[in-house]
Amino acid sequence: MKKFLAALLISMLLSTGAQAGTVETSGRGSDQQSAIRAALRQAIEQEIGAVVDSQTRIKNHQLIEEEIRLKSAGFIEGYEIVSINQTGGIFEATVRTNVRSKELRAELMTLLEKKAIVETAMEDPRIKIIAVDERGIQLPDVEDEFMKALKNQGFSRMISDADDADYIARVLVSDKTISARLMGAASGEIICVETFEIQKRMFTDTRQWSINNAAQRLARAALNHAAQLEQHITVELETPSIDPTTFLNRLKAIEGVSGVFRRSLNEFDVNFDGAASSLAALLEREGFSIRELSATVIKI
Repeated sequence: MKKFLAALLISMLLSTGAQAGTVETSGRGSDQQSAIRAALRQAIEQEIGAVVDSQTRIKNHQLIEEEIRLKSAGFIEGYEIVSINQTGGIFEATVRTNVRSKELRAELMTLLEKKAIVETAMEDPRIKIIAVDERGIQLPDVEDEFMKALKNQGFSRMISDADDADYIARVLVSDKTISARLMGAASGEIICVETFEIQKRMFTDTRQWSINNAAQRLARAALNHAAQLEQHITVELETPSIDPTTFLNRLKAIEGVSGVFRRSLNEFDVNFDGAASSLAALLEREGFSIRELSATVIKI
């Protein structure tokens, strides 16, 4: 149901305008090839403008720009150079390009649908990635690979401070395996775990290939978690005047709550059919004041 709603949302945001066709664009660069590449990129930009409405593009600017940077060549069926001119050391190329608009539209639909699922279910959580080797030495290149994989699955908010994170992705790289797990920063709940054996491959950077595959597997598992209707939310009771046992009983009675585990006197882990903001709204309707709200924690 959640996937259907996300797809419906994105279909409303996508324009029903121009289909595949030949477009003529220009680009500038320090040499002929860079000018041609700029013109081809402009052709993709122009087609995206025909597929995605302006509001959606502004909201998802960073995500779409990354998609153009990584995959633009795959959306071009062919091109013809119309002209190349040089003025004062700057080249300007005009090209006539056949863009694969159908493939471009499908790719954007998939990307924005994933983003909608993440925003709807997990409220676009802040994620901190920590990757180290067996000696505890930080591995920035591994962190970058996991960041890229998570972004490709619709997770857009990667942060540098673990104290501000909703989720933490911990990655351990050894000589033989890559172990990765995504957990709730506040609750410590393990969302997903992936262990990938580093395999020897001919004609390929074995380590990089293994890191890339491990990152993609964790990112897909994270998206699968987001697509589930039931979410796990921590509720912390900070108001002394509220009796914890009474609060527990009222919490269990809220529609959509399928289970409550009492972690401590004033801390509860809740299984809820929806996002934390939806549970917070129901708690407010019950007369409780929300002091703090994040993607995984509600403080009362």
